[in-house]
Amino acid sequence: MEFYHNAKKLRKDMKEFLRRDFGIHSRKNASKIDPTLPDDWYDEDIIESAKNIRILLRNLIWNITAANTIHAKSERELSDRRSFQNAAIINCEQLIQELNDCEDTLPLSAEKYMPYIEAINSEIGLLKSWRKSDNRIAKMLEAVTLSGVMELIDFENARTAIDLGCGNGKQTAILKSNGLSVIGIDISEQMLEIARKEHPGITFIRSDAADFSVEKKVDVVFSKGVFHWVKEELQESMLSCISAALKKGGQFVFETAGAGCNTLIHNKLSEVFSKYGYVYKIPFYFPTVSDYTSLVEKHGMKVVKAEVRDELAKLQGRDGLVKWIMSVDRQAFAQIDDAALRKQIVMEVVDGLKGKLCKSGKWYADYVYIRMKAVKI
Repeated sequence: MEFYHNAKKLRKDMKEFLRRDFGIHSRKNASKIDPTLPDDWYDEDIIESAKNIRILLRNLIWNITAANTIHAKSERELSDRRSFQNAAIINCEQLIQELNDCEDTLPLSAEKYMPYIEAINSEIGLLKSWRKSDNRIAKMLEAVTLSGVMELIDFENARTAIDLGCGNGKQTAILKSNGLSVIGIDISEQMLEIARKEHPGITFIRSDAADFSVEKKVDVVFSKGVFHWVKEELQESMLSCISAALKKGGQFVFETAGAGCNTLIHNKLSEVFSKYGYVYKIPFYFPTVSDYTSLVEKHGMKVVKAEVRDELAKLQGRDGLVKWIMSVDRQAFAQIDDAALRKQIVMEVVDGLKGKLCKSGKWYADYVYIRMKAVKI
């Protein structure tokens, strides 16, 4: 609570400073300090500056108190708490600006106001440390918070689950924290090593999504962001394995990229590939929701919820689209041996999409997601 006590002391000291007319004490004193001052400077500048500073001090205490009264138990509450913390930091920065403006308009020497600027900077440091300490809360909430497609799971009627394509185990851990006995399955041994290290209390198995089996049937098969990586000709094998792993009445809940996903990027890649004499083929499976509904129901499951969601997803870094293409779409570039040409194609694609996918210096990718829930019959 040092941030709160420091802010209260800062408010008390600065209010006393204002009562003393910023250390000038009187209009007569000010005239002695600077004979060139106009007769009306006192009323206009002293009153206005004092009013602004009092308001900022009041808002500072108010924002700190508001943040401190929120004991975050959800990501939304944590976001609200951080909004008040950020507002308090802004109040401090505005106080410094106001004092700097006073230096320009009032007959003040630096030693009069510098102690207060130092105290305000100290408060900013305390507030930022407080905000940083909340990262621990954020990680705890992240570990248990249901979001997106996972909200489709009926946890009250489920005890066991498979996280298919579990990757680093982050989603698997959320399933466990919400009461499920869960097994993570992934084809990548590298990702499974991370998962086992980060989540030692969970069983992780290396297996292909299109060729896996479990000893005991489960209540839930969950998957997020995996199925579009599975080749179209292997989709039925995968769905057959999923159906076989589910109990009767078990839930199949997933999210995958769908028809129209990354259309702007793939169309531009196709255009530039063609320019240099190459054929670009989308290396993913992007079904329509109706096609995939039929495919799921062909394997003994009844679709009870299906939706399509469009999203502009923010990419990391100023060269986010370059990294996206070179990592996500690298399979399409395997036919091009010339490294310089590969780089040229990527840069032409990026330049051609700046007007559509780059906003305020930040890159985005145009995603289309299918979310679906089916029940084993």
